[in-house]
Amino acid sequence: MDTGSQAIFAAADFWYLHSRYNSRAECEDAAQLYIWPNNPGGADDYECRPDGGRWGLWLGFLS
Repeated sequence: MDTGSQAIFAAADFWYLHSRYNSRAECEDAAQLYIWPNNPGGADDYECRPDGGRWGLWLGFLS
C-alpha cells in the first residue's frame, strides 16, 4: 500500500514489524494471510516498507 496506508498508519493505535521478505510482492502476498477479512481478528491494515535491502511487513491494529 502506498499513500492510502500512510494516512491509516498515522491513525493506527498499534503497529509492529511482523516479518521481512526479499521482494515487495512477497510482502504484499504474505500480508493477505494476516489481515481482516481473510483473518478475522487479524490486523486492520498493513504496510510493506523498505528495510535494509528487503521489505518489512508492518501490521497495524485499530482499537
